[in-house]
Amino acid sequence: MTNKRRHVLALGVIGAVFVASASAFAISRAQPSSVSPLVRLGPPRVAMPGSIDAMRELPPLASVDDRLTSTMLRRSVDKLGGDASAARSSLRLLRADLGTTHASIYAFVPADGAVCIVLSSRQGGCFESARAATPSVYPILSPGGPGYAGYSDDVPAAVAGVVGDDVASLALVDGDRMSAIGIKNNAFFQELDEPPMAGFSVDLRVSYADGSTKTITLRQGPATLTHP
Repeated sequence: MTNKRRHVLALGVIGAVFVASASAFAISRAQPSSVSPLVRLGPPRVAMPGSIDAMRELPPLASVDDRLTSTMLRRSVDKLGGDASAARSSLRLLRADLGTTHASIYAFVPADGAVCIVLSSRQGGCFESARAATPSVYPILSPGGPGYAGYSDDVPAAVAGVVGDDVASLALVDGDRMSAIGIKNNAFFQELDEPPMAGFSVDLRVSYADGSTKTITLRQGPATLTHP
């Protein structure tokens, strides 16, 4: 019997969030904060939080074979009241062959003012800009450990996501030390040295093009395995 992982993430800094693994969806809501600007993509016309060049410049995907991405496309449109055809045409592959599981980062627009990020076969989240406490930063945490088909039980945890064009750099903060996280096609990925099945938190320092900075904390609750 195949093990499937059920994750519950507490991303208190994000706002209205769908969090998904291959076996579960959850919603977490926070109080509205600053609102990111919208940029139109089209046709068909949809609205993306912030300015994300890679979503306009990269070609749309003819097909996607990642089950989690396909599931999120369908369910996020239903939850957020979007248009399935428009969401499907907005789907972009931003990064590929990342980390131990050779994951890809996909992004799409399920409805006006929202964006969904998927780390293939691992984790995904959908974000509404009107509730975003940290403009232009859309991160997800993915626990490691067992449960990933075809891989050993020591898969590292990871942080991944998408940033707007006004984000100049990202760094992991560990006390007085900062480690830069590379950004390509507006997407970032970093494996973490954290206990894979235990709860942990990650501090990210966001540096914007205007010289301002902000530190955000992402929290991962303990992961459990379920047998459907």
